[in-house]
Amino acid sequence: MKEITRETHSEFQKIEGILYKNRDWLMGIGVAFVILGIIGLGMSATLGLTITEMFGVLLIVGGCVQLVHTFTINAWKGRIYLIISSCIYLLAGITIVVNPVRSELFITLMLAGMFVAIGVVRICMAFQKHSFKNKFWIIINGMISIILGIIIIANWPFSGLLVIGLLISIELILNGWTFVFFASQLKKP
Repeated sequence: MKEITRETHSEFQKIEGILYKNRDWLMGIGVAFVILGIIGLGMSATLGLTITEMFGVLLIVGGCVQLVHTFTINAWKGRIYLIISSCIYLLAGITIVVNPVRSELFITLMLAGMFVAIGVVRICMAFQKHSFKNKFWIIINGMISIILGIIIIANWPFSGLLVIGLLISIELILNGWTFVFFASQLKKP
């Protein structure tokens, strides 16, 4: 047991050393993410539209690759299901690329519904589990999710043009700050 503990401690020291040596890179990556996130906030509508179009292109590429792969399989009875699946990918991708604004609005509406549903599930879970000591935070988290979903729905379709880009920008900023704080807390091993 002591050998495992020593090996684990030794591995952690190696990782700490590597992270410490690369803390400037981690800090730089964090600052870059924060800057990209701030830029993204200024162009949320364009960012959301670009992400939606990229998603459509990925669906088209995935559908094409799967379709080509389907015809390389010899004598397989389930081939028809792969062909149908490939066609669905292609149809969805083409639909998104041909009309990205409508697709982005639809995706945003689904996202808002997801926020509301997840919020309700979290609140129900908090009341079902009597052993949760921090039930309050789970309820608050659920309420925030519901409120966010309602705000998106209440401002729809306008919110549909901004939400995806806004969420990606916020994620970049939070991820960047995480890198910055992590790098600044690293100490020499």
